[in-house]
Amino acid sequence: MAAAQPQNQRKHPVPHLEKRWGLARGDDASSSHVSTLMTKHLKRAHGIVLAALVLGIFTGSLLAPATTSAHVEATILSGLYATGEAAEYSTILDLPTLIGNIIQALLGATGIIFLGITIYAGLLYMTAAGDDTKVKKAKSMLSTSVIGLLIVIGAYAITEFIINQIYLANIS
Repeated sequence: MAAAQPQNQRKHPVPHLEKRWGLARGDDASSSHVSTLMTKHLKRAHGIVLAALVLGIFTGSLLAPATTSAHVEATILSGLYATGEAAEYSTILDLPTLIGNIIQALLGATGIIFLGITIYAGLLYMTAAGDDTKVKKAKSMLSTSVIGLLIVIGAYAITEFIINQIYLANIS
């Protein structure tokens, strides 16, 4: 006849983890410790899966083969050039246009970085669960990113004003 287990000792929900992490069988503290560790590992796994998914979407769109043939592409480009010439639009890329395109790309990247920091700070704030250090960090990140965005927009406005004044002075 098998010996009966005492009432106060339960089987651990994940028996192989008892030996691995040195937990006592049936200890309530060890059960909560295991569930905390498993929750941390699951969060890390979800983060890795999400990062891989986002990376896969972006690289997949960049590495996807072009589906248009050379003939179709040549037809589209010739139509675009003809339309540009008919509208008296110059297709020559000069230095001011190149600099303007670079500034536009940098401003777009700044906006994307601001959005990312804002989303991260919001998530950090929402998941703080009353932890004052996380709340302070989230508020600090948010205010710093807003100040940075205002500085970039202000610098762009000042530069645009100065360039327009120089251009108008050269025309007169």
